[in-house]
Amino acid sequence: MPKYFYRCTSCKHEFQTYHSMQDCLEDCSECELKTLIRVPSMVYLHKKTTRQDPDAKRAVGSVVKEFIEDAKRELHNDKEILKKETYEQ
Repeated sequence: MPKYFYRCTSCKHEFQTYHSMQDCLEDCSECELKTLIRVPSMVYLHKKTTRQDPDAKRAVGSVVKEFIEDAKRELHNDKEILKKETYEQ
């Protein structure tokens, strides 16, 4: 199941949860209002480089490879957290 990030527009409470792609939460567990919004996750912005830019010397695809490695590390960390939560129950 995918992980989603939510923020309440009223009380500013933020949390993450796992649920199916068809589901969408609306009720905030803190203030109990229907003011939750889904916050985009894994947003990655990259500026265009020029020849004078030191980043321009990087190999083609290196930014993508770095992003994939970061995503793998995040996934591994999330997996470890879920394992700990499962064994604690």
